Amino acid sequence: MLKYLYILSSFAAGFALMTLELVSARIMAPIVGSSIFTWTSVIGITLLGLSLGSYLGGIIIDKYKDNRFLASAFILSSIFIFVIPLLEKTARSFIFINLDILWVVLIVSLFLFLLPSLSIGSIQPMVLKMYADNFSEIGKRYGILSAIWSLGSILGVFMTGFYFIKTIGSFLTLYIIASILFVLGIFFLIAGKKKKLFLTILFLIFALLFINLIDEKQLPPNIVFEKETGYYMARVVDSNAPEIIRPARILFLDFDSHSIEYKEKYEPPFLYTSLYPIFQKINPDIKKIHVIGGGAYTLPKKMSEFYKNSDVSVTEIDEEVTGIAKKYFNLNDKQIRTFSEDARIYFRKDKKKYDLIFGDAYNSFISVPWHLMTLEFTGLIRNRLSDNGIYALNFISSLNGKGSEFFQNMLKTFSDIFPNYYIFALGEKYSSVQSIILVGLNSENRKSAAQLKKDMMEDDNTAAFANFLVDQNKIITSKGITLKDDFAPVENLMIPTIKKYFPYYLRFYRAILN
Repeated sequence: MLKYLYILSSFAAGFALMTLELVSARIMAPIVGSSIFTWTSVIGITLLGLSLGSYLGGIIIDKYKDNRFLASAFILSSIFIFVIPLLEKTARSFIFINLDILWVVLIVSLFLFLLPSLSIGSIQPMVLKMYADNFSEIGKRYGILSAIWSLGSILGVFMTGFYFIKTIGSFLTLYIIASILFVLGIFFLIAGKKKKLFLTILFLIFALLFINLIDEKQLPPNIVFEKETGYYMARVVDSNAPEIIRPARILFLDFDSHSIEYKEKYEPPFLYTSLYPIFQKINPDIKKIHVIGGGAYTLPKKMSEFYKNSDVSVTEIDEEVTGIAKKYFNLNDKQIRTFSEDARIYFRKDKKKYDLIFGDAYNSFISVPWHLMTLEFTGLIRNRLSDNGIYALNFISSLNGKGSEFFQNMLKTFSDIFPNYYIFALGEKYSSVQSIILVGLNSENRKSAAQLKKDMMEDDNTAAFANFLVDQNKIITSKGITLKDDFAPVENLMIPTIKKYFPYYLRFYRAILN
């Protein structure tokens, strides 16, 4: 009977480890954002814990070949996983440590996930020692346990990615795997006839569970809605903080503020979502519009109102975000069609021509969809534009100086496909981290920047944005590299911007959510 329990234990440990790894990234996202740095830290810390645990577990089981130590490894793993939701509340305060965001990501990962990974890692050598009682068959025994561990890992990956996270959420998933590990630990305790220890641990686990339940975070009154979707931790927040000038409703997706909608009619010129009237000065015949990225649908709604009788559609990969926009941001009032898929897949299939395509999936300064920034994707977009059609995209960077590397590479890539283009920058000075909008024309001809600025100054709808039009003579496009599908180091290029912008954004985030 114990032989089969050892095999089951290896399966369960592999299942728990990979489930923990995937859930870890989801728990990190609302704290520090979801980026390559988040995944790097989570995977690195998990592997570090696995390595240390394997080493320590091997030493312990060699010295004490006893099921009670294997039971202890399972029960400790269960306890460390049970307390993650409690520790997560403490980890949120780490973002206010005066360190670069990359260090903060690493510290949060260490704090939350090193001990659970270490304790799970100690299980495999212990199981092998107890299971492989015949040294002449050690290779076969190890092979069986390793294969079973891998099968458990595979099931953990698919169940977590395709079912657990979107159906029951991250914390309940942790409670489930902690319970599985706990039950297995109890089985080994019973086999070792340690009933008093069993009762003590059972009491401890129930105490931890009770603490977690009574400590469930009560949402502050200004958080209207909060839910973990298949892609994000989504929050709808009402705020009248001075940082946003006037009372507004804000959509947060993970750590990032994605949309700000003011409760009274107000068009602040420094927000890129107010820039939509300028496109009629470039192409006066805009009828068919597509926006990449929905969020609260602020930009699509404004375009639908301004460009009368236009056909507006949106690609928003998370259909639950669209549902939030309908319920909390008045999307139902507009005739806007939504396609719930990745923009790159959509444009591969969709052969229609558009007068205006706006890339609004880049407004996070931490999590940037690199595959929507490459030469290949930009070329695909130009093929979907009508004659004189416009492709505009928004992202965050500096125009020059430290932190401008991302802009330089984006501009080089963009200008390779759209040699006729304009640049709008919404910052006080070129060295500031700011929203930058590149506007490309599917045409061999264009107005000069001076003429476009003059036209904008003469129209009340666009006059406020005229000074945001950049003098392109001051911009050198040759400084960047062309981003391609096989080489687009977007995350590394964003590091100077992240470091520069993070303290400012942190003040904003704290004012709104704390």
